[in-house]
Amino acid sequence: MSEAIRKVIDSANISENLKQLFEAKTLLETEKHEPIEGVELIPDILQSIHHRKKIIVEYQRFDRDKLKRTNLNQYF
Repeated sequence: MSEAIRKVIDSANISENLKQLFEAKTLLETEKHEPIEGVELIPDILQSIHHRKKIIVEYQRFDRDKLKRTNLNQYF
């Protein structure tokens, strides 16, 4: 359990039984995610959508030499 969650639980007006459930991690457990590659592109993609610009996506599978290109056009 993270220190931030522990502080909230300790200062909350909840029963000892419920506090024990939190400490046993049977009621609440936070997740940790690995960094996602490409997440830094989201603002540019959203701006392109907002301004109705064409988005060109180039993709290459890790097991292939061929590069694939897809054009995404705004239709709305």
